This record gives sequence, structure tokens and C-alpha cells, in this order.
Amino acid sequence: MADKNYSRELFYKALRKSATLGYNPQDVADLYWDHIKNWQNEWDLHTQKFPHQHFYDKVKNSVPMGLVDSTDEYFVKLVTKKTLASNVSDVYYLYKFYDRQGNLGYFFHPEDYTIELGDCFLFEGTVESSMKSQYDEEVMTTKFKNVNYIRNYGKPDDK
Repeated sequence: MADKNYSRELFYKALRKSATLGYNPQDVADLYWDHIKNWQNEWDLHTQKFPHQHFYDKVKNSVPMGLVDSTDEYFVKLVTKKTLASNVSDVYYLYKFYDRQGNLGYFFHPEDYTIELGDCFLFEGTVESSMKSQYDEEVMTTKFKNVNYIRNYGKPDDK
């Protein structure tokens, strides 16, 4: 019961703080409840594991998608889109994807792009780093920065 009371206390503290910063308390409450409702179905950022062996097989031989600080266009398929909040005032999105060669990548962005899981999309970005991810079965993962979303091509035909 103590954990539940502590969580409630933190929620109300964040709500009060957001009001003093000029944020609409209803918007903050809605964001909180959306997060709670989806929490059971989403992976926790610090313990995320691949949900399906099929997906892992596609990316297990992932290599860096470019040289650090190089900028290019990338055509990829979205596999994770997650809303994150570091505190009440900072809401951003995690986009995780892989390319046609099976290379895994991700970026964080404050914009909610109109792409859904399974959609293929084109973006321009700069490679920030590439390393084996402790969150993704030690698969080589490329992190991007300075991302410019270009176009959503939708879901591929399975015909």
C-alpha cells in the first residue's frame, strides 16, 4: 500500500508543479492516465527485450548504419514508437526501426510524427553513435540525431 500512496503523492506533486509552470493540469492528468493505461502493454525503457524471435532474427546481424557524424537519408520500417517523459514538461518520442539490410536504429524527437508501427518511412539524420545495446539482446544499434522526417510510405504490401 505504501507504493500506491507514494505514486499518488508523486502524481499530485507533479500536477501542482505543472500548474505553477503554466501547464494545463487536465493535459498533464490525461498524459499521466494514458501512460498508466498503456504501461501494461508497453516495454519499460530499461528492461526492453525483443518481443518476438522473428524480429530478433531480422536484426541479429545489425551493423552501424553509417559513420559517426555522417548525415544521409534512411528508408526504414518502424518497430517501436513510444511516448516518453523525463519530467512533466518534457514529452518526446522514441522511434525504433530497422532498414532493408536488417540494421537496427533509433532516435528521440519531440514531434509526434504521423507514422504507425509497421510503416516504412524516409528520414534524414546524422549518426550520433553505434554500439551494442544492452536493452536489445546486445544487437548493434545506431542512434541518430538532427532528424528530419521526410515521408511516410505506409505498410508494405505482403502480396
